[in-house]
Amino acid sequence: MKQGQVKNQLKLSEILYEIKINGSINFLKDLFRDPEIKEIVAHTSRRSKCKRSVLCDILEQYVISEYVFDESGYCEERFLNSVRKILGQRVRS
Repeated sequence: MKQGQVKNQLKLSEILYEIKINGSINFLKDLFRDPEIKEIVAHTSRRSKCKRSVLCDILEQYVISEYVFDESGYCEERFLNSVRKILGQRVRS
């Protein structure tokens, strides 16, 4: 890869599609590399003093078990808000 070249990164919607619709949990690595997700996990970790690995486990469980991906009604901001809410709630409980 040449200097200044950016690696082709999947969009959050594409990652969630692969995880939820195609059942490919290998894309969880890509989910945790997403800049928005990284920021949410880092912020929640600082605020709650909870380890990032614990937050990633919570997020993984949420995405695999509970989150419903709807192609026609997908909204990235709504997904990110739900991630913030879930992480905040589960860390406190």
